[in-house]
Amino acid sequence: MKTLLLALSLLYLVPGFSQEHQVLPTVWKSFTAVRSGESVLLYWSTLTETTTVTYVLQHSKNAKDWQDITTVSTLNSTVMGSNYQFTHTRPGSGDHYYRILLRDINLIDISSAVRKISMEGKDLPFEIAANPVRGKRVQVDCAQPITIQLYNSSGNLVMTRSLQAGHNEINIGAGAAGVYILSYTGYARRIYLE
Repeated sequence: MKTLLLALSLLYLVPGFSQEHQVLPTVWKSFTAVRSGESVLLYWSTLTETTTVTYVLQHSKNAKDWQDITTVSTLNSTVMGSNYQFTHTRPGSGDHYYRILLRDINLIDISSAVRKISMEGKDLPFEIAANPVRGKRVQVDCAQPITIQLYNSSGNLVMTRSLQAGHNEINIGAGAAGVYILSYTGYARRIYLE
């Protein structure tokens, strides 16, 4: 009987194999859902894909009842990793939940983390994936390419960065712990750097 184990990465154990023979079907780099107008852009990246055959993107309105919206074949990148994207066109108003099922060569499905998007209110140019920020690396999800400015709590410009659509990582480098402001054309978010 196969046992599924969810740890830092998704891992399954096959009885009879020693620890050095355990295989990671996919090592995730990121999974992002970003609102873009009336659609939701889904981006995901992997570091490796050894036994994953397909990714099944799923959608839910309540985070309980899931519907498959598309299936994507892997690019079978075991060394460099791969980047994927899908646009869920006009899912409707309200909250929407997304996850990815990794289907491996043994037809075992392993679920990713769930991402939530609200289709109510204004379309936001970017979202901060984790706040407070640890390790001086800010994770920012963008619906389209933008250029952002980062200000410290004194209002001084710390940096300007161009970001691509999807998942981005901004290294604050030698920035001190405290409150920062990430800004783009009239929209700003506080960042708490630990």
